Amino acid sequence: MIAKIIVDVPSAQTDRMFDYKVPEQWQAFIRPGMRVIVPFGPRKVQGFIVELTEHSEFKQIKSINELQDTSPVLTAELMELGKWLAEKTLSYQISAFQVMLPAALKTK
Repeated sequence: MIAKIIVDVPSAQTDRMFDYKVPEQWQAFIRPGMRVIVPFGPRKVQGFIVELTEHSEFKQIKSINELQDTSPVLTAELMELGKWLAEKTLSYQISAFQVMLPAALKTK
């Protein structure tokens, strides 16, 4: 299973989905809208799962390192709203998703 993830690196080059493998032990309960920790270059960053798929166009894909939530923090409606907000205001998708989180869940 492959997760398409928006990483918490707000820049024009990273304002898109990146593919990551879902470890087998998480495949039964991982859902879009959950926050995860993924390897991104030399560091580990937070990201949001946007969608799940069975295939990727890339051969070598890194795996998700850690789940941060037991259930999605963003519903399907909030994710659609975030995409719309990013498009209409010319902001980054990760910025739109972060705005929707309660203060206790925001990263520093």
